[in-house]
Amino acid sequence: MKSITNYPKICKLLILGIVSSLPVKGSRLTAFVSSVPKIRTGFLNGVPATDKRNKWFLPMMVIAEDVLRQNDVAIGQLMDDDLWKEYDETFREVVQTGRVMKKDTKEDMAGAIEYLATNAPIVTTDVSLFDLDTASDHRDAFKAQRQNFLDQTNFTSAQYDFIGRTLTYLGDFCAKRRLVGPLKVAWHKLKETGTVPRENCISTYLYVLSLDETSDLSAEVAAFHDLVYEPNEKTLSLRVKSLVGKGDATGALEMLNSLTEEWKKLRTYLPILSLFCARGEMASALRLYEQMRNSPGVHFDPDTYTIILGALAEQGYFRHDSSSIIEGYPLSPGPKLFDHLVTEMADDLLEINSASVEVLQKAFAKGFPENFEGEGEVDLSDEMPLSNHPADANKFVLGRVLVNETTGICPRTGAKLRLLKLEKDQRVRVHDTLLDMAAIQYEEFRAKLAARYKKKMQQIEDSDFAVRELARFSKWLDDREGKPFTAIVDGPNVAYFGSGNVNYRQVE
Repeated sequence: MKSITNYPKICKLLILGIVSSLPVKGSRLTAFVSSVPKIRTGFLNGVPATDKRNKWFLPMMVIAEDVLRQNDVAIGQLMDDDLWKEYDETFREVVQTGRVMKKDTKEDMAGAIEYLATNAPIVTTDVSLFDLDTASDHRDAFKAQRQNFLDQTNFTSAQYDFIGRTLTYLGDFCAKRRLVGPLKVAWHKLKETGTVPRENCISTYLYVLSLDETSDLSAEVAAFHDLVYEPNEKTLSLRVKSLVGKGDATGALEMLNSLTEEWKKLRTYLPILSLFCARGEMASALRLYEQMRNSPGVHFDPDTYTIILGALAEQGYFRHDSSSIIEGYPLSPGPKLFDHLVTEMADDLLEINSASVEVLQKAFAKGFPENFEGEGEVDLSDEMPLSNHPADANKFVLGRVLVNETTGICPRTGAKLRLLKLEKDQRVRVHDTLLDMAAIQYEEFRAKLAARYKKKMQQIEDSDFAVRELARFSKWLDDREGKPFTAIVDGPNVAYFGSGNVNYRQVE
């Protein structure tokens, strides 16, 4: 094939001719516009390798695209203008670094850089990560995608490696600055090229893209990771969350149940529980709640109890006249169900915050409309008036009371509050755990000092110093006379406050 030298003129005449011969809104023009990326690739393929570094390629495509815009033709883009601008600025900063270029020259990598700077798909991306079931399917799909990309672009192996290296370092750059937008574009580039990055690169993309909770890309990256590398709790949690976002509670629950117990955390269960409660599927919510209580890795917080108690209350499951049926759950709806759940909540929590109280108040007011004491919003400020008179039967009450310090009985409901205290064996366990923690943390502290000042460990305080000092302080607390302390002041923190340095005179 002869080398073409007057690219801009030929390109302009070619496109002007095609555009002038087609109706502005016609299907033939639409087909032509959709093939603009292929035209760009076609020029790359049709130009001899020795000419690929010529300076006419980019102006040629700029003219082509300008002609299309002048004829009110929208060119298919990979990303919208704002997102692309953010990527383009970041990519150009990264590509200048020595880590990316290494021994390559910009002239040798001109085609690769042009591809990375192109806001349009070059080849069709046939890889649908959510449709791949096995690692073998994944390898075959990405191998085919890579070959298709190389066939279309005719890039050398050095150029292909340069693209992968640039997109990898772009991930590191964005992670340090918490930039999500550029990696949304970069992820599409990775898929288009059929690149299979190292696990640390995928983990970086996963971290950054998961910062945007409105996007499903993080779940796609997680699926990619789990097909190539060993799944972990983070990736599987994101995939569960993605299924919940699509309303697929069954699929999310199946994936969750496939996890090992060590990976079943509150954050893994919570999206599914929230979906069941939002849909009013309370039998499923309660069964999942029981499963969560039996999972050793789940530790309940106020928000979780607020979600399930609020949903049950709003739908009248705590009413004494409730006609609801809970299949597969040992308790029937009614006050006993409420007592059971609140008792379990008291085992897990010492208090709930004001935001949770507001949510619960609204939920109970909706579930008990005819006998809820007090209409409208509840004042949760410290100035809420005391109300110590007994409430009527079957009334839900929310208010401020003065509990008898001797009996621990609530004057409104007659319920007796539990006295929270540590038993003797619990106190011993706390004491011993603190001594163990002191030994471990002091050993780490000694190691840091030795490394910083190039000293031997023996030259720094002996390893039993922290344990001995803490035990001495504990003995002093046991032997001292007088009333027990009811408050502890952290001297070093007091000294540090306001100055940023510890004043040891204050500590003493």
